[in-house]
Amino acid sequence: MTPNQARIILGINSTESHDEEDLKDAYDEQIFENARFFLNRAFLPKLAKARIKKVEQIEQAYETLGGIPQNSIQDVFHYDFDGEADISELVSSMLKVESLVKLKLSQAQSGQGIIHALTQWVEIIESYAKAYFRLFQPSSENNQDAGVSVSKGLDYAELLNALKKGDRDIAEQEFWRLKKIL
Repeated sequence: MTPNQARIILGINSTESHDEEDLKDAYDEQIFENARFFLNRAFLPKLAKARIKKVEQIEQAYETLGGIPQNSIQDVFHYDFDGEADISELVSSMLKVESLVKLKLSQAQSGQGIIHALTQWVEIIESYAKAYFRLFQPSSENNQDAGVSVSKGLDYAELLNALKKGDRDIAEQEFWRLKKIL
């Protein structure tokens, strides 16, 4: 990566001189923006992988211009949903785990922290989907995903309430949403 490419990625004007503080500010701004990207949108593994590549470029740009990246990776945690016995228990666990991942993401102060949190989230979604497919069978095996939007985030608390009331509509939508995103 050339210094000019690095400046473009970090949003630093190449015609003006910049010091260490300007470089750090530009890097921090990019980290802040990317750490918050998924906090208010639907999490899609494909989009997360693209975001990871973008953050890797930010890290490389920062290093190219002389910045020293922080290696502040938060604690590693993994959650395996295989032990969940029913769909309500699974969704309840996912609600808690998603909150933890969002907290880690919001606290990320480095590109490596963001990459780590997003990678964990992809693994968690895949594990959740595998358990969901094991525990929930749609009323029809016909592919009914035509009306399901993957870009609309699921409210796990809403799904949990619907399941407790015996309403399978939202649960069916989640089944087909997961089929689409994986």
